[in-house]
Amino acid sequence: MGSIFTNEKNVLENFLQFNELQDDDVVVTVGNTKIKSNNENITFKDFTNQQMMLQNCEYFVNHGGLNSVYESIYYGIPQLCYPMQQEQKMYSKIVQKKKVGIYMKKFDNKYFKKIKNKNNVERLSEMKKIIRKYDGTEEAYKLVKSYFFDENLK
Repeated sequence: MGSIFTNEKNVLENFLQFNELQDDDVVVTVGNTKIKSNNENITFKDFTNQQMMLQNCEYFVNHGGLNSVYESIYYGIPQLCYPMQQEQKMYSKIVQKKKVGIYMKKFDNKYFKKIKNKNNVERLSEMKKIIRKYDGTEEAYKLVKSYFFDENLK
């Protein structure tokens, strides 16, 4: 969420006050902004391994970028999308329409309450299975490897 907080400092101030977060352990990636938290439950990091984090979280707040959206679905993690750019807004709307997360029109505590209600992400498990079934990562790796390392293709 570094891009969110770098561009909109007031969002961070509001975020830190959300009642829904006061008892949760929260890790916030803020980029190179050197932000500190007075709340012991909230940790700010310059960088996190997003895929590792997604394997261990209850929900994921992101900007609605396609990588974040797909990774969240891949790991079966409900997401709150707060878009910064037009294409992110489109992806965020799709996330909500497909019931795998929630599109936040503004950064508001009510969305954090909603994400904890599993009815808002009822299709997440189904979409997770679909993405994993049709994941082309391994095939792409084989293709790239053969292109660079197969002497017959050069």
